[in-house]
Amino acid sequence: LVVTATLERTYLEAWSGTRPGAERYREFIDRWTTPDFRTYVDALVQAADRALATVTSEQRAEAEDAFLWTARYEREFWQMAYG
Repeated sequence: LVVTATLERTYLEAWSGTRPGAERYREFIDRWTTPDFRTYVDALVQAADRALATVTSEQRAEAEDAFLWTARYEREFWQMAYG
């Protein structure tokens, strides 16, 4: 759940920052910046927060590692794609 929330939040934030953006990216911008997508991402983040409220410290550390791993690889992907 943490990985999915992180991934989807990355797309929402990245594409929202490009609005209105170049025409060649319009399909991507329109897909990942809709109000429905934002609602979906918010629901994922809230679900992850609720789940993390009941975990052990070991599970919390695992979730943090999963978040950092996902964020790192998303950043590397976008740097590769941009370059």
